[in-house]
Amino acid sequence: MIFVDTSAWIAFANELDIFHEHANPLMRDLIKDSSVQLFTSDIILGEILDLVSHDTYRKRLMNKSGLSEGDIKHKCETIREMLDRMIQDSAKAELLHADEEIIANTKILYRDNPQIYLNFSDWSNISFMKRYNIKKLFTYEKSFGYTFNKGFGDTTEFETIPRYDELKNLIKSIPLEYQEKQTEQEGGTKKNKTDDTSHIPTQTSAK
Repeated sequence: MIFVDTSAWIAFANELDIFHEHANPLMRDLIKDSSVQLFTSDIILGEILDLVSHDTYRKRLMNKSGLSEGDIKHKCETIREMLDRMIQDSAKAELLHADEEIIANTKILYRDNPQIYLNFSDWSNISFMKRYNIKKLFTYEKSFGYTFNKGFGDTTEFETIPRYDELKNLIKSIPLEYQEKQTEQEGGTKKNKTDDTSHIPTQTSAK
């Protein structure tokens, strides 16, 4: 069982994403593997829909990719529709729904770990994983690997896909600006996800 984070869905669906070449074949392999069940949540779905519809994300994607506003708008709408359909209609990806207990537990994790660069939706992933005994998280946010490695929020039994060391090696091959953002994540600074340009390529890395 694997829980899929926003960053993995976006990296899989968006060929301009800095991790797309890694995420796309990996996600396809997981989907084809009959022994693997993928999970995600309505909170993550909402975050995906909000992110790809957000003007700030689209403008930064446009500026760094060199594509026109119309091309970016079409691309983001295509990504939104594809992921919305895939998450809600696919038997391969089970959509979990947040209830009062999930919200309450997430608030506690968020409150008790202010030093960690994880926002509310990030901590909700961990709440879902704890409830359904899901040990693996498909993500490209290094802060999850750091959190699990250090055991914050009682998460020592969890691991990321790709593994923390592998993700750190992947990050070494990407532009310095993103490497700096990942370092800041381990420092514990929280911000709104719509302000995060982690998955926006530089001009040279855009396809």
